[in-house]
This record gives sequence, C-alpha cells and structure tokens, in this order.
Amino acid sequence: MTIAAPWVALVLLSTLVPVLLMLWMLKLRRSRVRVPAAWLWSESLEDLRAQVPFKRLRWSMLLALQLIALGLLILAAARPRVTTDDGRGERTVLLVDVSGSMGTRDEPGGERRLERVRQSLRAAVDRLHPGGLFNSDAGRTMLIAVGATPRVVQPFTSSRQVLLAAIDQIERTDEAASIEGAFELARAWAAVPDPDAVETAAPAPVRLELFSDGQIDDLETAAATLRESLLLHQVGDEDTVNRGLVQVGGHRLPEAPHRLRPFVTLEGWGLEPETIDVRLAADGVGVALRRVELPAARLVDDTLVPGRIDVLFPPIDAPDHTLLSAQLLPADALDTDDTAWRVIPPPDRARAAPAGEIGPVLARAMSAVDMKMTTQEQADLLVGVLDSPVRLGARPSLTFGAPPVSAHVGTALSVRSPDRVITSDPRHPVTGGSSLSGLRVQEAVHLQVSDEVRTLAEGQNGPLIVAWREDGVPRVHVAFEMEQSDWQMREDIITFMVDAQAWLAGRSDERDDIRAGDTINLVLPGAVDSVEVLHAGTQLAVLTPPDPSRTQWGPAPLAGVYEFHWQSGDASGVDKVAVAMPGAEAGDVRGRTPDLKASAGDVAIVAAGTRQMPLWPFAVGVAFVVLLIEWWVWTRRQ
Repeated sequence: MTIAAPWVALVLLSTLVPVLLMLWMLKLRRSRVRVPAAWLWSESLEDLRAQVPFKRLRWSMLLALQLIALGLLILAAARPRVTTDDGRGERTVLLVDVSGSMGTRDEPGGERRLERVRQSLRAAVDRLHPGGLFNSDAGRTMLIAVGATPRVVQPFTSSRQVLLAAIDQIERTDEAASIEGAFELARAWAAVPDPDAVETAAPAPVRLELFSDGQIDDLETAAATLRESLLLHQVGDEDTVNRGLVQVGGHRLPEAPHRLRPFVTLEGWGLEPETIDVRLAADGVGVALRRVELPAARLVDDTLVPGRIDVLFPPIDAPDHTLLSAQLLPADALDTDDTAWRVIPPPDRARAAPAGEIGPVLARAMSAVDMKMTTQEQADLLVGVLDSPVRLGARPSLTFGAPPVSAHVGTALSVRSPDRVITSDPRHPVTGGSSLSGLRVQEAVHLQVSDEVRTLAEGQNGPLIVAWREDGVPRVHVAFEMEQSDWQMREDIITFMVDAQAWLAGRSDERDDIRAGDTINLVLPGAVDSVEVLHAGTQLAVLTPPDPSRTQWGPAPLAGVYEFHWQSGDASGVDKVAVAMPGAEAGDVRGRTPDLKASAGDVAIVAAGTRQMPLWPFAVGVAFVVLLIEWWVWTRRQ
C-alpha cells in the first residue's frame, strides 16, 4: 500500500485527535437524579458547580467509535492506494505493442487487444501521474509504439494530459513487432531525455513497461540483455483460435496466356477441423465461392503446426492487370488476415539465349511456356545446364547443375548425391505457385551459399534451388539437371518455368512479396511529376519523386491494396500494390507468456489492467458506517 499524501495525514492526526480528546475531557457528565421534592435541587446545583473541568478520561464506547471514524477520515485524506508496482517519481518508458496480433478479439464481438491495452495505459498514467493538490509530478514518462520499426509517440513529459492525449493517437498496424529496436530507442532517449537541457549530472535509471500479448519473436532474447527493469503487462487469451489466408495468387495458362488459374492457401491454428467458405473476386467482382475443410493443427515436438490447405479455382479470363482478392467467411478472432490480395501482371513472354547445354526435358519445358530463343545481345535472360562453373554476362540467368561463377554461390563437395526437396519458399515469386515438396533427385550438387542468397527449395543435404542478385543482376540456380529428377513427371515444372522467366525478366510482380512494415518501391512509367498514395480510399501522402522514373514510400503499416495515382504532364494513371500480412507465423495469435530473464534489471509479468486501487472511498464508507453505529449507541443511552 502506498500513501499519496502522508504529510496531510500527519498534520490532521496531530491536530484533530488532540482536539477531540480535549472536548471529551471538558465535557460535563450530567446524570439523571430522582428527587422527592423540588427544594432538593439546590443541593444538586451546588454539586454541579463544584465539578472540575479537566478530569481523567474514562473508557467510553462513544469515544472509541469517534476516534475510529476520525482515523478513517484522516486515512482517506492521505489517499492510500494498493498497487503491484509504482514507479511514480521515476523515469518510465511505456512500450506499446501495435503489431497485427493486437487486433485480435479474444471474445466474439469484444474489444480488440489494443483497445484493452489503451485502458491499461490510462491506468498506468493514473499511477505514474496521479495529479491532485497533494501530489507532485516529479516523474517523467514517454510512450513508444512497437512495430516492425519503433516509433516515439510522445517524448519524456510529466504532463498527465499530454500523455493521455498521446495514448489516443496510438494506431494499430498489421506489422510483425520487433522489440530489440524499441529497447535501443528507449535507452537512447533515457541517456539524453531533453536535448535542449544542459544536464551536469548523469540521468537516473529508466524503467520499462511493455504492454503486449507476448507475440514478439525476439522478446526473450532481447530481454536477456536488458540492464533496465522491465514490467510486462500481459494481454490476450492463450485459448484464442485463429485461421487466415497465407497467400492468394494465380498463374497464367501456357496454352492460353489471357486465362488465369487462381489459387489460395489457408492455415488454421485450431485443434479441431473447421468448415469455412472461401470467396474469390477479380477486380472487385465475385467469381467463385468454395467450401473447404481446413485440417486441424497438430503438435510436433511441443510445437503447434497449423493445419494447411491449398485451394485451386477454375481458370478465369484476365487479359490485363488483374487484382485478385480472397475472403474467408465467417470472420474469426483476427479478421485482418481473413482477406488477402494479389496483383497479377498482364501476360508476356521472355526471350532467352542458351547459357549452356539445353537438355531434352528443359527444351520441352521452354517450349511449353513459349519461351522464345534468340541471341545473347537480344535476350532477356540466359538458360542452360552447366557442367562446371562458368562466368555469365550481365544478363539474368536460369541455370541447372553446376552453379555459375559467383561471389555468393559455390560448391561444397565435388561429388553429387541423391536428395529430396523438404520445403520450398511460398513467398518468393519463383516458387510461390509451385508445390515442390517431395521432389526426388538422383544427382544433386552440394551448394554452399552466402547470407545474400535466398533458398527457394531446401533438400536433405542443403539448398537445391536458390535465388540471388549478382551485382544487381537476378539469378536462379537449380542444383540438379531436370533429367536427373522426377520433375519431368510433375505438372509444377511448367508453373516453375513460367514464374522463373517472369521474375528474371522483370515481368513478375515482385511487389506481391511486400509485407506490412515493408517499404514499397515502385517503377514509374516515364517522367512523373507527382504521386498520390491512397489506402482504402484515404490519402496517405503526396510524393514528388527526386527520380521521376521511380519512387518509394513506407513503411506500409496495414495490409491491403495501396493505390499510387501518378501524374506526368497531361497523362495520368494508377498503379496498385498488394501488401500482405507479415507471414504464416503471424496467424498464431494465442496470448503467450514469455520466459523473461534480464541480465541485470528486474523482470516481472502482470495481467494487463493491473493498476493502483485507491482506498479512500472504502475508508470514507467505513467511517460513515462507524458514525451511524456511534449515533445508534448514543440514542440508546438517552
């Protein structure tokens, strides 16, 4: 329990209690006396005049009740509070998780987690800056929003009103939160809380209070190096179940490029199978509705693996740019991942030149996707099988077998061995539409790659398909020849070739890989004067690109479709960019209690909403009851 105004209680105690005792000592105690005649009153009056004003106090229930009531009222004036943690008078940084999982409703129709955290933040401000006549605001508090990139919402201040206004300005995002940068930002501000002030003494230590559902991947590792004290206000139900769309896309049919075959991927974190509806739309017009059975999640080595299903829709006409959108019905705990979008570019064919030998299976695959062969001077990309590393020119390349000469990719062993694809990258444009799991290889090269290389297909012995940029030139390498695998018997070989040539030739919409929290880079059609950025009909920014042929904006805080309206002289146009949720792992929105261990500071976890409870209303109420009892006792004695 804390006392907000102890000096007030001390002053009242030292003045009012003596006054009450003195009144009782001065009080004349008259008793009832029966007399047989009126002339006997004269003796009684003489006795009354002879009484001494100050007499020794005797036990009285009325006095005891009055002292109890007075003590309770003095206690109420001191403003006592019961609290789990104070922090008043210190420097405190309130860290607020604004990631996508904070948009979850743990109860149907209930408040989002961020709204519950907003109430906890107001309670924290009440605790740190209670205000009032007998309270000082010696402490200072700042507010930081924790997303993909931390953002200072309010610098250090001792103003209660400023902090409450800043809490109302906090907005939810669909980003994945990272706490390490927020800790560093808080530490930097704590070192110099007021850049304009001239401070001679070292600043006092800072306290950190984090309001989150625990769905921060680097929370445990970042907290392990903390020197400051950390208090985690936990929010979120560990039993909350979510399912969402991982991706939506489409592939043009090789025999009919103006036709598009859409597909969606769903994941669910519930322990029971679920029947849901998937609605597909093209350019805002509904084209299909499918009812699917989403498998249940399962535990593998104490890790919950979500149930997953791929849904393939019939082909649709899409001769130009097409905006595909999918929606799950009905909505669940996290409705923001129940909808996903993707912009499909118009059909086009790349021109290729041989980088090495063209085997029979590769030749058939190139013919199936209508890849035109030409000279290296006119080619958009190079394609071929390499027996040994060779140096390629400044052209994008799709190679098989031995890797080309590169600063990022080499061979780990001189021998080749059998292998099998374990996983493939669903986020990259080259493998996003192909299900390569289980692909068997008779002879594969053992690749050794740097951190600059992205693995598109992982085998038992290492990477089997990789992508990277060599001095800005995109390259894709497959560590085996098509003839040395069962790929030639699978349909996804055509999908892979279509997506690979589109990405290498710069004709795939690489912007589809943008996630909430990423920066959008846009290539503009010629010299553009200005670009207006809109999301859901709301203007976000008006840009004047320093380079009239390209622009960038971000980070994009929310998932959805961003429209870039550009103006170039008398010409104008609109370019759409689809931004997805952070990733499949973001679909697990169960409230999580992390295992926090700081290196030097203290760490504690409390339920969100824990606050100081004022006791003065209870004290006043009990005092009122005591006075009622005292009045009842007095009336009974009359």
